[in-house]
Amino acid sequence: MVARIPWAWLAALALFAGTRTAAAQEPMIGVDARIELLTIVFRLAGNHPEYNQCRVPAYAAAIDRWFAPVRDHEAIRRARGLRDSAGIGFDAIPSLAIHLTDPPALAPRRPLADDSATIDRRWRGIDPAPFLAALRRFATEGRFAEFAASENRLYGLTTNRLREFVRAGFDHPWYQRYFGATPALDVRFVPGICNGGANYGPRFFGADRRLELYAILGIGAVDSLGAPVFEPSMLPTMIHEVNHSFVNPVMERHRALFEAPLPEIHRAVAEDMRAMAYGSWETMLAESLVRAAVVRYLLQHRGERAALREIAAQEGAGFVWMGELTEALKEYETDRARWPTFSSFAPRLAEYFGGLAPRVAELVRLAGERAPKIVSMSPAPGADEVDPATDAIVVRFDRPMGGGYSINPATKGDVAYPEDGPVRAMGFDSTRTVFTWRVQLRPERQYEMVLTGQGFRGADGRPLRRVTYTFRTSKARPSRP
Repeated sequence: MVARIPWAWLAALALFAGTRTAAAQEPMIGVDARIELLTIVFRLAGNHPEYNQCRVPAYAAAIDRWFAPVRDHEAIRRARGLRDSAGIGFDAIPSLAIHLTDPPALAPRRPLADDSATIDRRWRGIDPAPFLAALRRFATEGRFAEFAASENRLYGLTTNRLREFVRAGFDHPWYQRYFGATPALDVRFVPGICNGGANYGPRFFGADRRLELYAILGIGAVDSLGAPVFEPSMLPTMIHEVNHSFVNPVMERHRALFEAPLPEIHRAVAEDMRAMAYGSWETMLAESLVRAAVVRYLLQHRGERAALREIAAQEGAGFVWMGELTEALKEYETDRARWPTFSSFAPRLAEYFGGLAPRVAELVRLAGERAPKIVSMSPAPGADEVDPATDAIVVRFDRPMGGGYSINPATKGDVAYPEDGPVRAMGFDSTRTVFTWRVQLRPERQYEMVLTGQGFRGADGRPLRRVTYTFRTSKARPSRP
């Protein structure tokens, strides 16, 4: 007997596709089945580290267990090939998802090749039809609807917590006021349950000329029961992802204004930008302005201290011009008669970046001097005979830190990421200079992880420069009699 697949239930889960709010002031909030399905497929592909950093252990285990029978499905093989052949990864995945109808149909909501389509440009160089056909079969053969139904409790709890978080910090009307003329729009907040610390802000422009803005927020922490939490410190991330939908189209429209100075600026910070997957000057430019607008939002909603901490964080992450750029936006804010929209201010922004290019190397040097530094790590970085009985990773800093932390899987994904010890413990000592993580290591295994400034920040908000940390364990040592 063929089991009845609860597609009707799944349609209810897909809160967003093909719908819009009656009042644009109220954002839509909840799990999106399209995004969840694509995330799972690219996680199972195995060569997308950004989709293999799930910090909700029970959910990651449920995915791996449920879909084990279809682990070699054509859709997964094609997802793997798309990364290798066309660089499909990161935000290209949710960008495709929101351009589709709900499972199981997964049909394009409008032709993906249209010039006006808002799909990520990486999909434009390929024919996605073979992958979509395989994806539809995966949704049915992998019993995705049944899996989603089995996770209903987690989805509901996560949605409720995200709703509380959004309502506490999101000022929807601010965007229309700040950026100026925009089309009719809906804002949609989606939890990226298996995204780890990754966040995305894709958009969909419908045939009805209505814009859908998505803020997909990754989950980097869980509570003592393993349920997702959204910390107040994630507010800048939430604002950031919505900003993309306003900033990116403006920068694309005025690209020619920035062609001269931006390549030189990008070269000066290329290592930092590549570590964040910002391989082009165009992406760096959009990210710069998105982040500067976050600072202006925080200044107006949380005060000067929050804004200054955000500037310090962004300068430490590689955007060493952030303080200056936010001052340029202050000029925009105070003369809206001259610059009624963000788009009209683009020529003035181009002037600023033209003056930045010859000074950027000095700004990079100063930012490096100000950033927190690691004094030592145990096990030692690069060690290749670490005792697998070692039960802690210890990191010592050159100054008191803010108390947060961020350690993510690196290029090898979860397989090279340490397991928590029998008693999960991770945090700083009373001086906030020594960070300890209780772990359980396996013999003869290569470990690789990345410490980032997303959580590791000095007391002044300046982030740690990204550090890739590796070591290898030895064979298990005989126990002593």
